[in-house]
Amino acid sequence: MTDYNIFLLSRNSWFLNFLRDEIQSDNFRGNNTLYIFNDAEVPTEIKQAFDSINFISSSLDYGNVSICFDEVSLKIDALLKNIPTKNIRIIAYNENLVYLAACLREKFNLTGLYADNALCFTNKVTMKKSLLNSSVKYPAYLSISKEFIQAEYQALPSLYETLLEKLHLPFVIKPDSLSGSRLLNIIRSYDDFFVYCNTIVLNNEINNLLAEQYIDGTLFHCDTLIDATGKILNFVSQYNYPMHYFLEGKAVGSWMIGQDSEDAIKIKDANKSVLTQFKAQKGIYHLEFFIDKKGEPVFLEAAARPAGGLILKMIKTCTGINLLKYDFLNWSVPDNITIRCYAGWAFIPFRDGVVENLDNLKLCSDYEIEWNIEIGKEYRKSQNLAEVAGKAFLISETSKKIMKDFLAV
Repeated sequence: MTDYNIFLLSRNSWFLNFLRDEIQSDNFRGNNTLYIFNDAEVPTEIKQAFDSINFISSSLDYGNVSICFDEVSLKIDALLKNIPTKNIRIIAYNENLVYLAACLREKFNLTGLYADNALCFTNKVTMKKSLLNSSVKYPAYLSISKEFIQAEYQALPSLYETLLEKLHLPFVIKPDSLSGSRLLNIIRSYDDFFVYCNTIVLNNEINNLLAEQYIDGTLFHCDTLIDATGKILNFVSQYNYPMHYFLEGKAVGSWMIGQDSEDAIKIKDANKSVLTQFKAQKGIYHLEFFIDKKGEPVFLEAAARPAGGLILKMIKTCTGINLLKYDFLNWSVPDNITIRCYAGWAFIPFRDGVVENLDNLKLCSDYEIEWNIEIGKEYRKSQNLAEVAGKAFLISETSKKIMKDFLAV
């Protein structure tokens, strides 16, 4: 019997709650230890599944990765005196810690993504550059440094003209290394661009910006599990809106589509090409693609982590497969997966005003809504993606019914 040690580099404990009813001590061989930030809440069920839990310093923040690197390195050095590297795994389910985890794996020659490849999943410019010599289609883009905007304030009109020539209107602008749709804006005029540069850019701790072509099409996500042998399992779902529409007051979510549909096949082929180009290793990946007006897949972004929202729950409901569990326990990708039903989810934003009643939706699908609001209480509109007024979850025997419901909401 051998020791099995897992360094789970994340403070966010949502994934432990998602695993709490499915992880048992007999899932591991021999002695096993979990290492985690000590301000994470570890459910009792998870504590019971491990022989011991060691904690990483709570004084760290996501920006202070050098201290964390040194601390975890010391712990791994101590372990390697008694056990081989193959019995140590480093998992990062938080996007801010993907690169740190990769550096640690590289230092100790552990299985998984190394630093150069991790940048393909954390830096939006590196993503595009890494696809330069591939067949994958992606939006035209330009990289802009925050220092340039600060130092060359008078050059903003000239920069705007350059962006127009390259990208046309409208175009998208966002930080090159923040997750999801954080601080993303659609630029439709010079005034939009000027306001973005003078408010969001100068008032937030960001480095470089990415301006890219606006793609007119339908947005999809592809969620992938790669096991230790390199075998791939993936599922394609369709968004009703891109996530930034949430801040415009729209309920935003996705639903699983037929996996043998034309769109799903196109997305899966493009997804495989991107992961191959990025040299993806064992783990969970969340990639987003548009199908444009020509019917072609266009790569948008990639993340080396589980999807957010209720996507993992949706996939588990539709297939019985908990992607997080398979990755965490190092299980092989299963064969003969069947879609037993279809599901979808949506996050509902706060809106300005007093809540007079809770919406009673008339939908074709079975659904439930978890509200975070009270009747009679006044709220302001959501300012970020974490301010969720309600979480809706839909289940139906067909994907078309759920799509119809999304269009009706």
